[in-house]
Order: sequence, then structure tokens, then C-alpha cells
Amino acid sequence: MSKKSKHSFFNTKAFKTAVFFLAVIVFCVVYYYVSAFFFTQKDPSVDLFPLTIDAKYQQNLQIHFIDVGQGDSVYIKTPDSQNILIDAGLNETDKFEVRDYLNSQGVKTINYAIATHPNADHIGGFIDIFENFDVEFMFRPFVRSDNNLTDRLNNTFNPQAKVKSYTDTYATFLNGLRKEKSNWVFFTKDTDIKINYDNGKSLTIDFLTPTQELSQLNYDDLNDFSPLIRVTYGAFSVLFTGDATKSIENEAIENYMGYELRSDILKVAHHGSDTSTSEEFLDAVKPMYAIISCGAGNSYKHPKQSILNLLLYNDVKVRRTDLQGDILVNVDKEGEYVITTQIDYQGQLYKGY
Repeated sequence: MSKKSKHSFFNTKAFKTAVFFLAVIVFCVVYYYVSAFFFTQKDPSVDLFPLTIDAKYQQNLQIHFIDVGQGDSVYIKTPDSQNILIDAGLNETDKFEVRDYLNSQGVKTINYAIATHPNADHIGGFIDIFENFDVEFMFRPFVRSDNNLTDRLNNTFNPQAKVKSYTDTYATFLNGLRKEKSNWVFFTKDTDIKINYDNGKSLTIDFLTPTQELSQLNYDDLNDFSPLIRVTYGAFSVLFTGDATKSIENEAIENYMGYELRSDILKVAHHGSDTSTSEEFLDAVKPMYAIISCGAGNSYKHPKQSILNLLLYNDVKVRRTDLQGDILVNVDKEGEYVITTQIDYQGQLYKGY
């Protein structure tokens, strides 16, 4: 009888298939843990700032205060046709106010985006923005996300900051920014941009706060991470405030001369809440106009009557998204500006809820 040849199990098709699938599983596990640390996102670099750019003048400066209900979003089109977005409102089902508005303006790319602080009514809408527009550069608050959705993010992208946000909204925002692969930086008082035009005028985007080093930031209120940003073009100036409280207003008063705060237009902080807009701050800014972004009939009763009374007493003209819809400020090369509103509201603008 002839000897039967020994057939090794290790040469069988079943064994080879098992090894292949095991290798795939091992690769996926390794990639899952390693990719967060070797993600192609560029590390932040404050060495770029302050950033100076030379550009050709093409058109007037346009500042659009978008009606996003009880939230904040401002779209700026610079004289050289760059697109800047400060906050993006909420992320609500079947509501795409910012996306629709940007589409109506023919926007394809957002050159600079600013997420002022982690609250949903300011950053929630960025999820929709990331999915529908190219975002080239993001300015971010120095806040850590302490949430299981951001466990994979390394400590460069999700910093070991003293102040933390625990919300899914902020975690989703960070994951969306990571996927977008935008360049980014944590904003400070030094992350300023100046664009010099060939008509002799300049546009400056000046971050006034936070004035401390990032490692020292320990604000009690997440709203206070909202930077005060002063945008100037020729003789025109506007001051953006996010949801900054009176504490940040005092920080600005203590660190800047009056002329460094003075602005034609003040975007009233925190939707007209009485946590912001102190009399001392208003006196330092001395605006001609105040613009309030809030939702019609909102449950927070913004804007507060006390704030509207203060504005009225100081002869500051008020414009409101809850009553007048989208608000456009058009600034020519001489610094002359015109404010137009979507709705020609004939009622009382100084009446709160």
C-alpha cells in the first residue's frame, strides 16, 4: 500500500483566508489609533501673525449680519473678494440659513472662518458649512473638548487647556474641522490680518482679546472666549463681540486706549443680554449704530430692555435681526457706509421682550 501524503492545514485555503482577514482587522485597529496622531492636519503656527497681504481693490467692503434666529453669524466680503465668516448659527434640521445666504452671494470658498466660542448657537452651523464649502483657514478658541466623540484627537488639535467643553456640539465641530483639513490657529491678541490695497487703503482684522497667553486662559464663562474683533477699512470701523461678558469688556478697557476701541458700529454682545454692554464699555466704543442678532420672541427675552434703554440714552441707533431680518453694511473706499435691512420695520426698535 502506498503511503498517503501528509496534507498540512497551514497550506489550506481556509487558513490563508483566515490569515488575510486577521491582517485586515489588525491593520484597521492600528490605523484607528495611529491616524489620530499622524493626521495630515497642519500644526497651528502663530509665526504667521500678524499677517500682512497686498491685494488689488475690486469692490466695496460688505458686512452681512445674517438672520439666524437666536444665534450669531456674520459674513464679510473684503474689497479684494475674500470671504470671511464669523460664526455660523445653530445646526437645526431643515434650517440652513447660513448656507442658503452664502449660496445667494455666490460663495464657494470661505477664506477665513472664526469660531468665537463653543456654544451651539454660534458654532453648530459650521457642520453644514464644512459639508458644503471649502474652508481654508479657521481661527479657534483655546478650549478643550472633554467628550468621548473627541477621544481620538491628539493634544495638539484638542489642547490640554484649562477650560473644557463637554457638549456633543463642540466635539462634532472639532471632528468636522479635522475632516475638513483646514489650516487653523488658536486666536490671540496677535493673530491679526492687514490687507493693503493698491488704492492706498487698508483693511485690518484686529483681535483685541484674549490679552493673556493661551496657557493662562481660565475664564469662568465659555462666553468670555469670544474675542473682541475690530475690523477697520479706511475711516470706518466695526467691533464684533460674540457673547463676551462685561468681564471681557473690562479687559479691553484696561488694555487699550479709547481710540483703539472706538467704532462706528458695535455688534452688541450676547444678543442684547444684560450680561454684556456696560455703560463704561459703550462710552469707550462710542458707536453710531448697534446691531443686535437675536431670534423673534426668543425665550431668553433678548434684547433686554435695560440694554435698549442704555443705547437710546446714548443716542445709538439700533438695528435688529429679529425685527429687520438680514442686515447689510456697505462701505465704500472712502469709509462712508450705508446700512440696509431685509425688512422695512416701522415699529419700535428700542422695545425689548
